Amino acid sequence: MTVPAGGRTTVTISGASGEIQAESKNTAVVTVALSNRTRTGATLTLYGKSAGTATVYVRDQKTTNVALPVSVVNSTSTATARYTLIAWNDLGMHCMDGVDYSVFSILPPYNNLNAQLVNASTGKTVTSGVTLTYEAVADSSGSINTSSAGKTNFWTWVRTIYGASPAANVGLTGNMTPTLTRAQWRSTPATAGSSHWHSDHALRRPGCQEFLSDGQGRRSRQHWQGACHHVDRAARQ
Repeated sequence: MTVPAGGRTTVTISGASGEIQAESKNTAVVTVALSNRTRTGATLTLYGKSAGTATVYVRDQKTTNVALPVSVVNSTSTATARYTLIAWNDLGMHCMDGVDYSVFSILPPYNNLNAQLVNASTGKTVTSGVTLTYEAVADSSGSINTSSAGKTNFWTWVRTIYGASPAANVGLTGNMTPTLTRAQWRSTPATAGSSHWHSDHALRRPGCQEFLSDGQGRRSRQHWQGACHHVDRAARQ
């Protein structure tokens, strides 16, 4: 298994029995996190820290230490040297009503996330030829927050209160909760009335929603600062 330094690779675990565990024997090279756990499987994410080799062990109640050799290699891509992606939340975690929306609602789950891609060579904002995506990542303890549905009855009452019918884990403006799957940035320009991405303004992803506990009920330190943002060249040269 090859992982780029500073990047990650996911492995799907299936056919397991009981609790699944994973550990890296060289965390200076690669770290691991388990998510999307079920009774028979999980998603194993490998995070490349520095070039080198390491062994990751995966086990369940019946099988002990299945070895997964991992090589972390330095990326040959020049994208990180040529571009700088800046992302921020305008107010931090916004207020919300809590878990129960059946009585009344003042504030829905709602956050704004802004991003601006800058050409590091010219110092100018990149306005075309790229695609921005976002996804969830684990914090230093392995806690990861990939879902908001099930932590609130917001989606049960959202149509009654707000007249909208977003799917579970989708906010009022159509933006999804960060998951392990890269989501397309459904953006609106920062300048009101504008229909395109101005070079002197940032893209906004309004109305995204996320609760601060992970799938195991632990308070996640991920917040929006932990969201991982990627830039893909739309027109490769």
